[in-house]
Amino acid sequence: FNSIAIDNNGNTFLCGESTSPAFPTMSAGTYYDGTIGSGNDIIIAKFSAAGTFLWGTFFGGFAASGDDEDGTGIKTDAAGNVFVTGITNAPNFPVQSGGGYYNALLNGTGSGNSKDGFLAKFSNNGALIFSTFIGGASDDIPHDVTIDNNGNVFVSGETYSPNFPTQNGGGYYDATNNGDDGFIMKFSNSGALNWSTFFGGASQDIIYSASCDNSGNIFIVGSTNDGSKDCYVGKFSGANGNAIWQKRYDVDGLDDTGTGVTIDKDGNLAVVGTTQFMGNFIPVFKINGG
Repeated sequence: FNSIAIDNNGNTFLCGESTSPAFPTMSAGTYYDGTIGSGNDIIIAKFSAAGTFLWGTFFGGFAASGDDEDGTGIKTDAAGNVFVTGITNAPNFPVQSGGGYYNALLNGTGSGNSKDGFLAKFSNNGALIFSTFIGGASDDIPHDVTIDNNGNVFVSGETYSPNFPTQNGGGYYDATNNGDDGFIMKFSNSGALNWSTFFGGASQDIIYSASCDNSGNIFIVGSTNDGSKDCYVGKFSGANGNAIWQKRYDVDGLDDTGTGVTIDKDGNLAVVGTTQFMGNFIPVFKINGG
């Protein structure tokens, strides 16, 4: 399992991947796939607050070269809906239009060996509301999904696709991929694409985690590589994607990566990550979100 979320009633949701045909699945009378594909499939499971297994399903398709599918992020909104993001290389991945952004073709063509991202929305009891590919002609890898207080959904990660779907929201906007760039996308709760942008420079840039504050701003953490990896932290307006501030953290020219971020009720950030530095640096720190 890669990600965990808890709804307002204390139910726990998990997502990840499995190569086991015997992974425990359970139908709730809604979306259900009890059969693994040709390699590894995405898995999604729900438990009650008391730990009772309520439903669990594989979620994926079949690729002739072997499945490469993974659920990398999961979040619930105030109404209890469940949003899952991750990767797939299966042309017959289960897609379903919800009336918003919708791409039914892997890699934009329906063929190819590259991985696409996906975003799927389920009801609390597991009914599939919408599901779409996210990506272009090359590998696209969402690493996280987060939701603001108004139910808007933000997906972030990395992409190699020059034709990744971007959309100007009136704030920060970069329509050019420099090879392996980070990306940030904002969707409405019903799946309409509000804005989408690359975020990076000439080298590898990856967004690993994102979180929203009570004002709807989105904070990202990840790494940027200009010879060695630096941890970076950024703040954007959730409304239009306007870049508010960016910070880089580097220790003695060694590799440093931000892998997780969360926000307290006062808007302060807690960031966790990794470093190669062997001194007294502790890769957990707090930042004033303003």
